[in-house]
Order: sequence, then structure tokens, then C-alpha cells
Amino acid sequence: MPITSIRTLTVNNEEVYARTHIQGVDGLSNSTENKDGLMSKEDKQKLNRLQEFDISKLNEATKISPGLMSMEDKQKLDSIDKHNQIINRNVNVYPNKTQIVNLNKNLTSCLNGIILVWRLDDIDDLYHYQYVPKYHNNHPNTYITEVIPYRNQGNKLDYCIKLVRVSNTQVVGAASNQLAPSNHVRLHEILEY
Repeated sequence: MPITSIRTLTVNNEEVYARTHIQGVDGLSNSTENKDGLMSKEDKQKLNRLQEFDISKLNEATKISPGLMSMEDKQKLDSIDKHNQIINRNVNVYPNKTQIVNLNKNLTSCLNGIILVWRLDDIDDLYHYQYVPKYHNNHPNTYITEVIPYRNQGNKLDYCIKLVRVSNTQVVGAASNQLAPSNHVRLHEILEY
């Protein structure tokens, strides 16, 4: 049963329970869109607008129009989303001339370029990152080389030399990549940077 007027609990003519209605508090009243009360009239107007709002009218924000967020925030979110994404996962090739890796995203479409992630073939304790700027697309028929140090089975420092050609759409290796000592390191994945 809703309380519609002031109620006071008394025992032996003494008030033992506070009055339990807004009428019992001096100056306290319900808010309206034109009058302050339990909340300001401005907050009451906002609350009424929220209750009348049709949620189906909400639009997804794009780079050119606001929606649930501003255009500027959408652009920032999209740019964050594009950094350091894995383009090719679990590549696991040396690569030689016949092990061609097709890029899932063109080199020129990447923000800055790609990162070739090399790792030891037999154990998972060495990762080596080779940066290839998207500018390299101007030289697609040239080899790029990477010298990767590692510890061989005798725990001595050894070097692996990798040769690859990177075009806008592919990474192609060389025959020497599958020969010792270059076959101790393989191409694990490709990242965008």
C-alpha cells in the first residue's frame, strides 16, 4: 500500500518513528519539469526525455557521422584497432622458393608495414622480429636479409641468415633458408605495424 500522506508512529503519545512521506520534511516536494524538488527541474526534464527516448533510433557511429559515440571517437577507435594486428598466423615455413606465404593484407594497406616473426624451429625460447616498411613495395624483386643469432645444440653462439622477397601480396624465401644453419629458424607469423 503506497504512503499517500504523513504517517507517524507513536507510543504513549511520543513519536518513535520518523514521519515517512515527503510532506513530513519541510521544503521537500516532488520535482516537475517546472519546479525543483527531490531533483532539479533540469534533471527531471532529462529523466523524462530518457524515459520517452526510442532506443531503436540509436545509430552506430561511423567515420563520417556520429551515433553512440562521436565521429572523432570512432576514428580514434578504428585507428587503435589497426595497430599490430596478426596478418598471418601459424605460418611455420622456412620459407624456401616453393613455400610462398600470401599476405592476408597487402603491404601497402598496412599502417606502416609488416613484422616478420621468426622463431627457433625446435624450442620456443627465441623470437626475432624483422621490420619491413611498406615503402619496400617499391623494391619487390630484391631480397631482404636478416641475421638471427641463436644458441646451437653445443650451446655455442651461431647465426642463421634468412633471405626473403617481400612484395605487396607475398613473402617468398630462398633455397638457402632450408639448409643448415638457416633451417634452425622458421617464419612463425606476420604482424601489421
